[in-house]
Amino acid sequence: MVFVRGGARAVTSEVPESFIAEFRVIEPHLDERQRRLVLAARAVSLGQDGARRVAQAVGVHPRTVTKGIAELHGGNGHTGNLRRPGGGRKSLTETDPDVLPALLGLMEPNADDLPQLQWTPLSTRAIAAELQDHGHRISAWSVAKLLRQNGFRLSSGSRSAPRDGRPDRDEQLRRVNDYVGRWRAAHLPVLAVSVTRERHDREAGALDPSLPLSAGAARVIDVNDPGSDDATVALTMSAIRVWWDQQPATHGQLLLVPDATVWASGSRVWRRAVTGLAADTGLTISVCYLPPITMRWVRVAELIRSTVMVQRAGSACDSHEVELRVMTGTGPVATPMAPPDGPPAWNYTLGPG
Repeated sequence: MVFVRGGARAVTSEVPESFIAEFRVIEPHLDERQRRLVLAARAVSLGQDGARRVAQAVGVHPRTVTKGIAELHGGNGHTGNLRRPGGGRKSLTETDPDVLPALLGLMEPNADDLPQLQWTPLSTRAIAAELQDHGHRISAWSVAKLLRQNGFRLSSGSRSAPRDGRPDRDEQLRRVNDYVGRWRAAHLPVLAVSVTRERHDREAGALDPSLPLSAGAARVIDVNDPGSDDATVALTMSAIRVWWDQQPATHGQLLLVPDATVWASGSRVWRRAVTGLAADTGLTISVCYLPPITMRWVRVAELIRSTVMVQRAGSACDSHEVELRVMTGTGPVATPMAPPDGPPAWNYTLGPG
């Protein structure tokens, strides 16, 4: 995944998670050339710009994949020698042990207050330049690689901000960080929500509407009504409902922190779905959006993923995956919280009434 300055359009890898998982399993058993060829084969299947997308997804340099593509198209057997174990260039963190602590130090929004979130409004080039000013030899590509290795991710979406305004991203992140901290202190539940969508050429299976959606389950939905709510938003609400129904304690408030992938589904559809969720559950739901920016969540208590296959008449099959990061669950004591302030398009509260 590419990390970009706040406000720029994000680029996602679009490489199936199943391939990444399979590659991680087989990678220790491959030599360097076999590794290049496996990645090259996937890149070729992705078509245009496949090498860059595969490289981003698995965390290798794009030249590694392009070299594999050249070898794949060359058709010649292997004639060179492989590097012996332990050979080759040492990793950056081995040659410069202080570079990672310095990089992570730049991701703290406030050194005087332990954050609920970590983020930076800087691009990888700007981060690399700042580290270089402090004597570290590091490129923007290495910055992105180290960030990915340490759990950072880019919240991205096809629309980076609501149409009625573009609130300051750093200010919004500070606002979300503050509210997450307050809700945690009040023992109120906080859910961070992100959504991914992938288009498939194969046909989906048959619909079984009697099957409830549960965390980690895969379901097939046949959407024949072109005017129906976006399937991704419907899946998100179903995943939240399942999680909420399983909570041992019941409280009247919930804080949702969706990242920018929600904007890809449409803010009006999302808001209408949250209103329905509040009405059905009796919850007062506050929503604080995360703008697209390089960031990661910390203090995650639980990670839940739900996947659904959606088949619309006359179109390809889509897979939608919802990721719920539980920042804090329900507790024994809950103090009612005031609605979040800030720009109303990014921060609002919907009640059951």
